[in-house]
Amino acid sequence: MSEAHDTSPAARAHLDRLYRSMSPRAKIERVLALWETADLFALAGLRRRFPDLDERQLRVRLAERTLGRELLARTRGHTASEA
Repeated sequence: MSEAHDTSPAARAHLDRLYRSMSPRAKIERVLALWETADLFALAGLRRRFPDLDERQLRVRLAERTLGRELLARTRGHTASEA
């Protein structure tokens, strides 16, 4: 893992101990919560860029950003610009 330049060595060591003490399930739950938060930020950005899109169209755009245009087209049969 790369070193964070805004975190002291003592804080980094404390976080490392906390993460090592977490169960695999707790680690997965943490990752999923962070992923959900990232999606919420991304959706907020998409809402600002595309204020006229409905929720379904925004989710398709998010999927396109996450999966890529080619994979989205293969799984859904179309891309965000075609939705």
